[in-house]
Amino acid sequence: MAQYSARLAQPGATLDPLLRLPNELFHRTAEFLTPREMLLAALVSRPWRAALLDAPILWSTISICPRKEGVLTNVAEAFEWFLQRSRGANITVQLCLVADQSGDSDADVVSFAAGGPFLGMIPQLLARELHRVRVLELVIHEWSGTPWEDILRQPAPVLERLALVISCAEDYIPLPDDLFANAAPRLHHVHLKDVVMSDHPGTALAGITSLFYDWAGNCGDELLTKICAMRNLRDLTITVLDEFDDDDDDDDDDDISARVGPQLRRLQLWGTEEARAVLKYFPPPEHVCYSGSLAHDGDEHMDPGPLVALVKAQLAARSVTVGFRAPRLTYHVESPERAAVYAVRLDGRDVVVDLTFPELVFLLGEVTLVAFNNLRLLAIPFSLFSLLDGGGLPPLQVLTLYIYPPDDFPEVETAQHMLSVTELRVVQVVQPAEWPAWDMHEKRPDPKLVETLPATTLLAFVQHKLVPAVLLRLILDGYLPGGTSEECQLLRDAVPQVDHSLFTGGWLPDDDCAQWQWHFPKESAIRTR
Repeated sequence: MAQYSARLAQPGATLDPLLRLPNELFHRTAEFLTPREMLLAALVSRPWRAALLDAPILWSTISICPRKEGVLTNVAEAFEWFLQRSRGANITVQLCLVADQSGDSDADVVSFAAGGPFLGMIPQLLARELHRVRVLELVIHEWSGTPWEDILRQPAPVLERLALVISCAEDYIPLPDDLFANAAPRLHHVHLKDVVMSDHPGTALAGITSLFYDWAGNCGDELLTKICAMRNLRDLTITVLDEFDDDDDDDDDDDISARVGPQLRRLQLWGTEEARAVLKYFPPPEHVCYSGSLAHDGDEHMDPGPLVALVKAQLAARSVTVGFRAPRLTYHVESPERAAVYAVRLDGRDVVVDLTFPELVFLLGEVTLVAFNNLRLLAIPFSLFSLLDGGGLPPLQVLTLYIYPPDDFPEVETAQHMLSVTELRVVQVVQPAEWPAWDMHEKRPDPKLVETLPATTLLAFVQHKLVPAVLLRLILDGYLPGGTSEECQLLRDAVPQVDHSLFTGGWLPDDDCAQWQWHFPKESAIRTR
């Protein structure tokens, strides 16, 4: 035994594999662990404990979300422990200090309120360390009149990203004009939800490049004038749910040139009917995402004029997609093409808009597909494609046709103009009542949902709509080729490759035009008791 101990005492003689790895390699591996997992790993041995607990970089992200645990007493102690372990390194602080009241009438609100036990020591500790906070993300009940107010007035010399979410949505006091004491030279990304913009934004916001702003959908001339003063701004997401408040409705007398905002790379308007009023403040953005889903109420429609202007500004697009928007297909309707909301996308995310059928018809009437000289990828419902004149369209790499409902296949008529298409995709749009959108990526479809598409229908489309001998591949998404063996053989003779292995459901995903929402990283949150 003495000889064995002597061997362990010799340099390099150890059974612990940790000591055989360079510290940098071990720390890079440990960065993939959550704080809880690192604390468990620290129990393996003394060398593991020393290597994990004495590495400031591993504790430079402090995420605490105690809202699920009820009455807590050591949240502040846990926060201070993290600060001590990070020892002077620049840190990311993510605090979600609000009660989770979803379905729980006994949610502990008092502990998170202004006079609660959590708002004594935590803001004091954060104020002390704010000089090294690189990312600050706070979800709190309110800020004005609480210790958080003092923090927002402290200098933040290395702060790069700020996310501030007020959960009570009743704090009408604007942020201080001297936010971070006008000393946040590195602040570039700001996310404000249910937080009122400063009356006179100071130099702390002058250099930001991306802004998400949502305060109960309130937007008007005063707010946009403040945003226009942010000359470095490149990415803007703004919500306008209420009626737009324009201090000057007379465009002829309004000096627009004095209020023209910065050249945006991406502008996202969410839930507004007042696109024209907002767009007049900015030069044409490079990329526009305009979601009007929440603006559609009953038979009311938005003014499609601004959308036509947005599309005409992107006539160099290589791909045009017109598809069904999943949230509007939640129940069976007799005429889905007319009852659903369509998503129109140019080059993926360059222009994204939501339109009802009348608005879509107006848009396609004002901006024809022939106008897109570089068009190579076209996706469109079959019912709309049959109304289009293919004359003048350039050769397409991929043509995608959405067919809905799946058991109603339109008749194919001889076309005067034929398209040159290399690959044809035919997609079955499945009724969401049969296969809910929220399950579509998590389970296999019922075999009953896989329809058969007559080979004669496909063959007629290929022969009458497409240039002969150009189509190389046919992909049936949600279909199986049906018909007699002779009919299927005729189809294969006309198309070199037929593939029917896909099943996507035919919905366009919702995240393309969703809010640039900030979510608290639950996977890295420390739960305290």
